[in-house]
Amino acid sequence: REINECLKAECGGRWNPALKQWTVPVDLLQVLKEEATKNDWEVDAESVTNCHRLPTALEHGPMSKDLLPYQKGAVEWAFKEGLESFILRFDTGLGKTITIIEYARLRGFKSILVMCPAMVQYTWEEELNKWWADHPPITIIDQKFLNKTKNKTKKAEGGTTFPSSGIIIVSYARLHHVADFKPEVIVYDEIHYLANARSNRGSVAADFGDTTTTRVGLTATLIPNKPANLWNPLSCLQPGAWGTWHSFVRRYCEVSANEHTNWVVGGFKSEDHAHEIKERLAKICYQVTKKEAARYLPPFLYSSQIFVPDLISKADLHTLEDVESFMSQAALSKVDMAIEIFEDWRKAQETPICVVAYHKTVAWEITN
Repeated sequence: REINECLKAECGGRWNPALKQWTVPVDLLQVLKEEATKNDWEVDAESVTNCHRLPTALEHGPMSKDLLPYQKGAVEWAFKEGLESFILRFDTGLGKTITIIEYARLRGFKSILVMCPAMVQYTWEEELNKWWADHPPITIIDQKFLNKTKNKTKKAEGGTTFPSSGIIIVSYARLHHVADFKPEVIVYDEIHYLANARSNRGSVAADFGDTTTTRVGLTATLIPNKPANLWNPLSCLQPGAWGTWHSFVRRYCEVSANEHTNWVVGGFKSEDHAHEIKERLAKICYQVTKKEAARYLPPFLYSSQIFVPDLISKADLHTLEDVESFMSQAALSKVDMAIEIFEDWRKAQETPICVVAYHKTVAWEITN
């Protein structure tokens, strides 16, 4: 158990139940050697040498040193398995976007299509600028871009066309605008958004990119309550590999007919069928939970500080404007005291501190 814990937690390892072997990122192999020496584990020198011969992301260039071990492990896994289509199933906030950007950078892709919810289009642009210094040019298909086009689909102002390469970031609602784009790789951010095959985004995404072989899905919630909702995301990811919707449902789901002879689709047909799905997904899915990632993150420090500004006793509130003004003054009165505490923490911990402020004015004052 100690060895398993070391391989998984300390070395970013992943267990392959089919091959009955562990995969460890090459740049963390030294950590494994040190742990083995410290705990008096027997190490087969030949096996260690063979580890270096596995196909790795390092053959495509040095990996970013800023990635956390489990993120490096995911990139290494994708290269070692030789997968053209796979899923990164990270719990929310663990850096799926950063990980897939590093994978795309090492692969050297020149044309990338990122499908995502509209709310994170600009987040993708920020992350690309931060983590991939020399990335291909970025085009965001938003309303501002579409307003510059003549027919809203192909021709841009002055007769220019949609780019034939580079990184295109488009929301699921606007996929039809980039139907002619032929990317090397498609990234389905929040791929569970495609669960409904009859929805506009679900049907358009399913018909997209016939010539694209590399497809990556990102999600924190892959398996829904209704297994039938897995079919469309998986079919987008691996066209044809999961059969038709009817064949998928007949195999894995409880099916009955209602009074109108329409299908009523329920949960998994049996535990065996649920296990079969999970086994198939395990071959194309790299999962990281918050529990597994917690050891790489700074510890939480819980401390409640109560501030009582002097102005409270002087409050003379009669109108809504008076209340709003008082609330603003009360918030700003905490700034100096808060900064003193932040400084004490920073000196004691010698680590960065993330400050979240409810009022924007407070955030600005702390920053200044």
